[in-house]
Amino acid sequence: MKRIKKGFPRILLISAFIFIFCTTPALASAPLLEITTPKDKAEVSTGTITVSGKAYPTTPGAVIEEVRVNGELASGTTFWNKTVSLEPGPNTITVEAIDNAGNTATKTITVIYKVLTPTPSPTPSPTPTPTPSSTPTSSPTPSPTPSPTPISIPSPTPTPSLTPTPTPTPSPTTAPSPTPSATPTPTHILTSVTPTPAITTLTPAPTYIPMPTETLTKTPLPPTKPEEVMIHLHGVKTEVTVGEDIILALSVVNLITNPTMTVQLVLKVPSGMSITSTEFIQSGAGMYTATYTVEPGEEQHICVHIKTNQVGKFVVDGYICYYFGGDKSTAEYKTVKLPVRVNPIPTLTPTPTETPGFELIFAIAGLLAVAYLFRRKK
Repeated sequence: MKRIKKGFPRILLISAFIFIFCTTPALASAPLLEITTPKDKAEVSTGTITVSGKAYPTTPGAVIEEVRVNGELASGTTFWNKTVSLEPGPNTITVEAIDNAGNTATKTITVIYKVLTPTPSPTPSPTPTPTPSSTPTSSPTPSPTPSPTPISIPSPTPTPSLTPTPTPTPSPTTAPSPTPSATPTPTHILTSVTPTPAITTLTPAPTYIPMPTETLTKTPLPPTKPEEVMIHLHGVKTEVTVGEDIILALSVVNLITNPTMTVQLVLKVPSGMSITSTEFIQSGAGMYTATYTVEPGEEQHICVHIKTNQVGKFVVDGYICYYFGGDKSTAEYKTVKLPVRVNPIPTLTPTPTETPGFELIFAIAGLLAVAYLFRRKK
């Protein structure tokens, strides 16, 4: 009896713990949130993207009330999507799902927006025209003709004049007649000087031959070929769950060397699907068309949303026609086929929640049994 009295508090404490554990409801937990597109750290070339994903409640009886992307309400709850504008460089996108029980789940991804920059064609720099120097042709300088050295002829020595001696008056004495002296003959010395001609060697001056003038001819740029045009139609989101939008993107860059560019995009979507973008006009038989004008040096980036309503694999046909200026005879064409896939909605198997009724009955029965044994021993 004493043993039972000593062990009764312990039995009562264990029974109370079992009762509290079994009757306490399951703790509330955050919803299950998944971002399907875009992926974390994805790189895009468009200024706007569509963020989409799924959200499921994990608390029994709870439902997703709203999903917010960067604080703005998204379209849908279980399958949600929201178009977000991007800034050049990294962009942080935060998604928050809230259920009616007040539970919140948050996920954050980073998307990098890379702006496409057109590469300008190199412009040939003009080659300077060489200017010939105006140096006149050197003509040989004539050497002065040496003048002959004059021949010096000495003046003749004058003939001395003979002064006659006066005849004396005859005296009775016969005087002898005077002997006349001989007249000297003048000597003429003639010196002949032969002039030595000066020999001058004339070195002819180099004759300058002017280089021909190079004429710079500006070669016009060749016409733009279709493969050189920067037009790209590609899939941004091509595998979706039924009810979600398929997203395509058209990127057009017109080089600064080109005239104004006109682009027409025609899309043919599978039967039962439709394009929700407002700039497209439906022309029947699943055909949608839109026309854009791109000025020189500018670019266009267009997102196309296609609404899905059936499961399977499909092909979206794209036709692109473009021309420059107003001459439509130079138009070029491109054809693009984009495969897409629409998956069914996944079936989530909810985790069964045990009902606390059986555990409560078991706990009460245990307490009653202990009390009965205690009274019986008494």
